[in-house]
Amino acid sequence: MLIEDVENSLPRAVSYQLCQHALPQLQCNKVTPGYTIPCPSSEDIKYRLTRASVDSLNLFLVEGGTALNVQVRD
Repeated sequence: MLIEDVENSLPRAVSYQLCQHALPQLQCNKVTPGYTIPCPSSEDIKYRLTRASVDSLNLFLVEGGTALNVQVRD
């Protein structure tokens, strides 16, 4: 029964990746001339950005009997 089940079949290996223009990376002609890297895939572009969020910042500076406390909050 499991041999004929489509859900449990193994996928075929793909020997190339599609670029952001839906073409094989090595055949993409929309890359700027002079670049030696292939056109990136849509997944590479999608997850390249990183977002950071800081809600508050506490900074303590202590030097020889003097203390400075700076607090920045959102």
